[in-house]
Amino acid sequence: KELTKKAQIYLSIQSFFLTALFFKFDDIRKLIENNSHLKFTYIFSLLLLFVSLLLTVISLGIFSYKSAAGPNEIFESFGEVPPADTDFFDDRMAEYAYATEHNEKINDRIAKSLVFAIGALLVGFTSSLIFLIQIIL
Repeated sequence: KELTKKAQIYLSIQSFFLTALFFKFDDIRKLIENNSHLKFTYIFSLLLLFVSLLLTVISLGIFSYKSAAGPNEIFESFGEVPPADTDFFDDRMAEYAYATEHNEKINDRIAKSLVFAIGALLVGFTSSLIFLIQIIL
């Protein structure tokens, strides 16, 4: 849940910056038409913000998480004779260990994607600020 909340925050910030850069596109185009340095900075900013957006959307994808068996599955697996307590608890521990390990790998991939997304967002934001400073000066 925490990773999803982070991704949603990143998505809001990315949307804000991309909207700001596209909203004034005609005005910006007039300013950068004859200046290749400004054009490069603007395109670089947009590219990084799009990469950040793409990585965030990928991290919000639907992933297949594992969970331990539910009560109905457990009771159905007993057969005619229920297992001994130690066998029962060993099976449950194995299920939880497998589910935890599998889900941990998925969460690690999501976290890495968000780390790269925030990096691209920060560099894109910095590039946008440099672009605005160049226009002002």
